[in-house]
Amino acid sequence: MVNLEILSFAFALHLMMSSEEKAMICIQQSRLL
Repeated sequence: MVNLEILSFAFALHLMMSSEEKAMICIQQSRLL
């Protein structure tokens, strides 16, 4: 389970980031899973 604080923090970061940065992070996270 992921902490709600972590989720809300990550969501806030995604709002500030460009779509290119989001794509890079999604790729990195999918490798970790």
